[in-house]
Amino acid sequence: MNKTWFFSSLLIISCGRAPTPIALHGNPAAGPRESGNVTSDKPLPIPVVPAVTPTPAPAQQNPVVTTPMPIGTPIPSPVPAPLPIPTPVPVPMKPAYNPCPAAGTTCLIMPFGDSITAGVGSSRKGGYRLPLLHLINTAKQNVSFVGPNKFGPDTLDGKAFVKDNAGYSGYTIEKSVRSGISEMAVDLINTYKPHIVTLMIGTNDLGINEDLDNAPLRLGKLVDKIFATSPNTLVVLAQIVPSKDDNFNLKVKTYNEGVLKLVMEKVAAGKHIITVDMFTAMTRNADYKTTLFNDGLHPNDAGYVVMAGVWYTGLLKFFH
Repeated sequence: MNKTWFFSSLLIISCGRAPTPIALHGNPAAGPRESGNVTSDKPLPIPVVPAVTPTPAPAQQNPVVTTPMPIGTPIPSPVPAPLPIPTPVPVPMKPAYNPCPAAGTTCLIMPFGDSITAGVGSSRKGGYRLPLLHLINTAKQNVSFVGPNKFGPDTLDGKAFVKDNAGYSGYTIEKSVRSGISEMAVDLINTYKPHIVTLMIGTNDLGINEDLDNAPLRLGKLVDKIFATSPNTLVVLAQIVPSKDDNFNLKVKTYNEGVLKLVMEKVAAGKHIITVDMFTAMTRNADYKTTLFNDGLHPNDAGYVVMAGVWYTGLLKFFH
């Protein structure tokens, strides 16, 4: 069968009309090209394109999905690299809570405790209150003492010394075989209305071995009485001083651990209380037993100066 006739017949059957002969590839020997038509005496085979299996892209652990931008969207400017954040310079600030009234009104402190608060062992009977008030006077801060007792010299720094305090020799935390200061706390707070109470008590409890395991519990009850009477009063609770006796000092250390734990609990409960560490301040001096003490329990003038410095450091940020 003539191949040219067969191929033309297929075109007639599929299209229903006689087509213009078209060859897939021109044959220069068949004659000149015509406009739009190329003739050939025989058709060329239809090329077969081999199938190509696409190579899958490597899987990404974190594929990024992009959304094409609409036509006409302006290209955004490059984002500048972030600048390093400068380290903030600390600015001294007054605490949000301040027990002392505004400048111009005297801030009242009630020294509260036992014979060390009263000043036993000091040459002028003023105890730590004398050097503490000297520091306050030197800084020209408006602070004074309150309390029912009056111990100390008549003058300090060329003016009258405020002798007022609530120091009671021999007293324990609560009434036991001895009188306790806890029983008088409410009346003292109501009468003298101190903005700050400097409280150091417990030495006599240790001296008579008064239920030592529960001494911090009794101290906590005393502190609670102060706050129940005057919630905005600041209590500055001291970890008590050492003694000259090493065995006694073991009890002091245990008691002071209870004091610190008590303060942390009250702070967590939102109470206005801080602690100052008299024990460490005194024992930092290797010769403290001979240079800072008058007798076995009471500091001398040099020891009271150390105590005053510890109180003042804890209180300074509140004074005007």
